[in-house]
Amino acid sequence: MDKKNYLIGIVMLGLIALALLNGCTSLAFTCEDQSREKLANCNIDCGEGVLSSICKSGCTEQHNNRLEACAKN
Repeated sequence: MDKKNYLIGIVMLGLIALALLNGCTSLAFTCEDQSREKLANCNIDCGEGVLSSICKSGCTEQHNNRLEACAKN
């Protein structure tokens, strides 16, 4: 019985660890990933039209600045 309980404990520990790791991967973005996400959201917020290209240029500039900051860290 002790061997069986030990095996069940190990399997449970593995399942719990796997669940925790899978749940936390969405939070483990790199600095570059976070910057790309902000760039995408910024571009969406700019919309379409004549002035959107100016807005999107600003988004790209901010993204490049964030990437430089990421490289320094």
